[in-house]
Amino acid sequence: MTATAERVLQDIKRLPAADLRELWRLVSQLVVEKNSPPLSPASQVSDEEFAAALDEVTGCTAGSHSLDRLLEERRQDLAQEQAGLDARARERARG
Repeated sequence: MTATAERVLQDIKRLPAADLRELWRLVSQLVVEKNSPPLSPASQVSDEEFAAALDEVTGCTAGSHSLDRLLEERRQDLAQEQAGLDARARERARG
């Protein structure tokens, strides 16, 4: 390890826990980015290609807005779940 790396390590050891966790997250992300091969144009997928692949995998081939429909259904499910939780909370608050 270089002298610079050793000084940085000593500085890191003096950080508060919250800063250390955030630094760990950022350094981990940096390591992944540095070790990942760059995406070639051939490996990048357009939105349309992604939607078509998602439709194929999920069996939703009824149109080009399948992802939008799936997201809207999930929003509705979450709203219903939240309404149920809110009702239970009101019942508990009443006694």
